[in-house]
Amino acid sequence: MRFKIRMDISVITLTYNNHKQLENTIKSYYSQHIDDSISIEYLIVDDGSSSFDINYIQKLISNYKKNKSEANLILNNVNLGTVASLNNAVKIAKGEIIILLSADDEFYDGNSVMNIFHAFKNKEVNILISQAQKFDRATNKSLDLFPPVKYKYLFRGGKQRELLNHILSKGNILSGAATSYRRSFIISNGMFDEKYRLLEDLPFFYKCLRNNKRVYFSEKMGIRYTIGGISTNKKKTNIILENDFDKFFSNVINDELIPKKIRSYIFYKRFVPFKNKLKLRTIFRYPCETLFYAFDVIRRRIKFW
Repeated sequence: MRFKIRMDISVITLTYNNHKQLENTIKSYYSQHIDDSISIEYLIVDDGSSSFDINYIQKLISNYKKNKSEANLILNNVNLGTVASLNNAVKIAKGEIIILLSADDEFYDGNSVMNIFHAFKNKEVNILISQAQKFDRATNKSLDLFPPVKYKYLFRGGKQRELLNHILSKGNILSGAATSYRRSFIISNGMFDEKYRLLEDLPFFYKCLRNNKRVYFSEKMGIRYTIGGISTNKKKTNIILENDFDKFFSNVINDELIPKKIRSYIFYKRFVPFKNKLKLRTIFRYPCETLFYAFDVIRRRIKFW
């Protein structure tokens, strides 16, 4: 019997019709200062793109390679969707620590991977959110931190349900792009839910927090997070992703473990059409939800201005 050689770290980058955005990502990976005692691999996984230039990627790797790590290219024959593609990558990965690095994102500096590795020396850490810096590549400007520093108290022990309720009612402050996992934990918790095609992180966070499994937070900078991707581009609606969100929140509003007021607000915000929100009968039926929604809309617009 042949046994798979285990490693310390697997860094995974998923691509789909965006391989031209990989240069900064690959460059930042090979800029990492990795201790000689640490074994690490880099998996670039393309999910059945209509065009994936292998020669271009191999040239980038050749140009930027500075450490001992090899990059392995995995090409899906068909488009599986983000969730299934990630699950396949996790199964193939040899590393016990899984670090996700999205296409067009970068590690914050040369110490990011080792900082994550050292955080996982605490055997209780199974999910780690690193501090991320939002970055607008179009203007070459660094933006605010994510998650916002003011919410770091939600990552303390015993705050799992409070963090979950915050995510469901006030917005997700957990970025899948800045998340690292213990591979054995992903497997023992049933992998990422493949009833979704693109939404891999939120259902997994929900499942873990609902079962009182802690998400840890590192204040050390981990990722420079490029805005404008599939989950941050507000100008272009992705129907598949929206369907995933509808499916997810439909499950949440039927989960009696979630406080009723939160489930009611989710239903109002997500499933009551905007034109109906303005009707008097809706306002009378959902007075608290209407006020909270109006406040949220005003708050977001003030922030935008």
